[in-house]
Amino acid sequence: MSEYTTLTLNVTDGRAEIGLNRPDSLNAISEAMCKELLDAMAKVHAAKDIRAVIIFGHGRMFSAGGDLKAVPSGAADQVLETIYKPALTAVLECRVPVIAAIHGAAVGIASALAMSSDLVVMADDAYLSVPFVGLGLIPDGGLSWHLRHYLGKHRATEVILHGHRLSAAECHAVRIANVLVDEGQVLLRARAWADDIVALPPLAVEAAKAALAFADTNGLQESMSFEARLLKTLAGSADAEEGITAFNEKRKPIFRGR
Repeated sequence: MSEYTTLTLNVTDGRAEIGLNRPDSLNAISEAMCKELLDAMAKVHAAKDIRAVIIFGHGRMFSAGGDLKAVPSGAADQVLETIYKPALTAVLECRVPVIAAIHGAAVGIASALAMSSDLVVMADDAYLSVPFVGLGLIPDGGLSWHLRHYLGKHRATEVILHGHRLSAAECHAVRIANVLVDEGQVLLRARAWADDIVALPPLAVEAAKAALAFADTNGLQESMSFEARLLKTLAGSADAEEGITAFNEKRKPIFRGR
């Protein structure tokens, strides 16, 4: 796969690992990184043998947030709309589950990147930070939506206005983080989780992710009908036949994504 200057991309046994790779800048998310992330996610989408993605940070932390030095004065809205939003949307809409592996800190828009993922493994001494208002700014990259969604109006307002850090323990309590581990185990735990996902029937995994995304913006009745449409396709798949046969034969199924 292509060489990148701000990311690393490695694919092993159905698992893609995307590493934020500007350690000298604490992995500050630049325009170049967003473009490379968008390209990497396009490669993931096109490679049908990839069944799970891990996003992590090289060096001391996940990411120090947006590269403020690289945003032209007066052009923040255009940068957010044309650069950051497409990259975050690509993570949100990835056809396979994306696991964020957080160590150190995820600051600013890096918190939005983490919360755009499907699953989060977090070091027990890591934290999220949203220091926008103190800089004369507001949360971006969808952070206002994410924080309102996870924390509720009152706590989200407090965190945004005062720039409070959200510790790993609080992230776990409000279900931003799925699991907390020692810092040295973050990537290992994410890999183990990704390997578990790779072993699942890929068509069902992708459909489950689609069903959850649909449910986020639709009501119960609409979601029931959407699930039925997905199940119509899944029920006739070779994977479903293999899963049922393996269950009856009391053996481990082998899924091929057909």
